[in-house]
Order: sequence, then structure tokens, then C-alpha cells
Amino acid sequence: MKFPRLITRRRAKWIGMSFTVATAVLYVLSTFVSIGYQHHDEEPMLNHEVQLSAGRLKIRRYDPSRASATWYHETYWWVRWSGTPRLNIVPHVEWNKWTRTVHVPLWLPLLFFALPTARLWYTDRRAKPWQCPKCRYDLRGVGGVRRESGEVDSENRRTGRNGVCPECGRVIDHSNKGEPSAD
Repeated sequence: MKFPRLITRRRAKWIGMSFTVATAVLYVLSTFVSIGYQHHDEEPMLNHEVQLSAGRLKIRRYDPSRASATWYHETYWWVRWSGTPRLNIVPHVEWNKWTRTVHVPLWLPLLFFALPTARLWYTDRRAKPWQCPKCRYDLRGVGGVRRESGEVDSENRRTGRNGVCPECGRVIDHSNKGEPSAD
């Protein structure tokens, strides 16, 4: 039987891996290509620009009520070759009379997704048959596990004798095909 917690962890691992790979691809792609969207309108809250370039996400809002230029209705997308690869490493905010701009380097969301995902993959690895499922202590020679192969002696499997992990104190049941129980 699959436990809901294990299914949730498995899904979280793969979703985190998907977001990590997608963010890494965008990060590498943005060093060479500039992708953006821009919209101008007379309504101040609708004037904005979103741009992915130079390893960063740039979000800018225009305020036409403070600008002296004439504003017009326009929406467009662009994809441009950036030429020489360049990266912006430090996040920062630009605030002036007409615009508010936030620059977020893509390595921040990459770390945000990669670190928890790596921890899930690391902590969710399975114990080998001769290891304690809780602390991964080597149980060969403890509680009837053969030292050289890691298999359980047939005498201990037949009688159902259990061993105790000397590291964490967990009772190890060797009666299920030579593998410690994962309760």
C-alpha cells in the first residue's frame, strides 16, 4: 500500500525538479535572447513591461499621469538576440518620477526551487537491505545479518528473530525477505 505522505513527497520531488529545470533553461536562454511584453494605456495601472534578459526578470510599471509625453494604446511582444552574453547578478529596484522597476536575477528562483528539491531527493533515498531504514547504519553483523553479503541468515529469517540498531535503537524485523521493515 502506498502511503499518502510518500505519494505527496514523490510529487513534490518531481514538481520541484520540473520547476528547477525550467528555471535553469530560462536562465541560460535569457543570457542570449531578450524576451519581453509591453503594454501602454491611458489607465496608469495598465502600463507595464515584463522582460526576460541578461539572466534576470525585469518588471516595470509606467505612470503616464506624471510623464510629459503623450501616451498611446499599444501592446506588443518581442524576441531579440542579445548578442554578447551578459548576466545581472544583484537584485535591485529602480524608482524615479515616471517608472518603478524591479530586477530579479533568475538565480534566486533557481535556488528557491533547487535547494528544497535536492533535500527531498537526498532524504527520500532508500536504505539498502543491510542498512537501518531510519539512520542508514550498517547492520551487517548485527541481529543475524551476514557481514559479507548483507543478507539475513536463514536461521534468523525462519525464527523471526529481530535485531536492534545500535545507532538509533530501532527494532529491525528480518522476517520479510531479508529486508528491514520500514514502519
